Amino acid sequence: MKQKRQKKEKSILREYLESIVVAVFLVMFVIRPFFIQAFRIPSGSMEDTLLVGDFLLVNKFIYGAKSPDKIPFTNIEIPYFTLPALADPKPGDVMVFKAPHEPDKDFIKRCIAAPRQTVEIKDKHVYINGQKMENPPRSKYITNYSIPKSAGLRDNFGPARVPAKGDTLRFAKLNEYEYEMLRMYLDYMKMTLVNRDSEFTINSLPADFYVMDQDCYFMMGDNRDNSRDSRFWGWLPENHIRGKALVLYWSWDKDAALYDVIHKIRWARIGDLIR
Repeated sequence: MKQKRQKKEKSILREYLESIVVAVFLVMFVIRPFFIQAFRIPSGSMEDTLLVGDFLLVNKFIYGAKSPDKIPFTNIEIPYFTLPALADPKPGDVMVFKAPHEPDKDFIKRCIAAPRQTVEIKDKHVYINGQKMENPPRSKYITNYSIPKSAGLRDNFGPARVPAKGDTLRFAKLNEYEYEMLRMYLDYMKMTLVNRDSEFTINSLPADFYVMDQDCYFMMGDNRDNSRDSRFWGWLPENHIRGKALVLYWSWDKDAALYDVIHKIRWARIGDLIR
């Protein structure tokens, strides 16, 4: 009887272990890469739409989920594939993406311009195709213009046209903003664009133009006075997009006293859809 009991206990333990392994596999290799990903807001760049301490879920399949491009827990790159998209990213969408200039980090910003739209910022006001953009309802930025230029803010920018897949960008026809954006884009793609007295080269080879291999987007934080975004690191390539921010499932005020649970948890934010 004792031996049978031990076998039964081992069988139950094995079932539990197998269930845990299957669950971990589904989360790591099915749910997280293709469907839903949790994300924590680390900075104030999206205030007051999103606050430090907000925890949200990201819809990964709406734009076409991608399989992992690295072996989990390593930096070893592997071939990946993309599932068909249900919708294209559009201006106004709040998106999580792999930062082009810091590929090991995920950022969250708002898309303000799609391929073939022109972005211009004049005295902090954003214009898309010449039309003044309405600010997001919870956006936060300083409205007086006494901030010194040394602060490094991009209160004035552009105009700069956002390229689409298949566009031919002729270097000599690009303005200073468009040229710098393309230079940064090519740098991400491990290509070096150089202009020496209007003689252009890519990786030291003469070149007059570049044909875009994917759509790009212009991203900006709702707290635009405290946001490192496309004004500083350039276009967001389509293949860097992780997904669309969906809903807040938790919110935690790190500045509130730990013992004060009533105020530590931002109860009113839990369940908010992200717009």
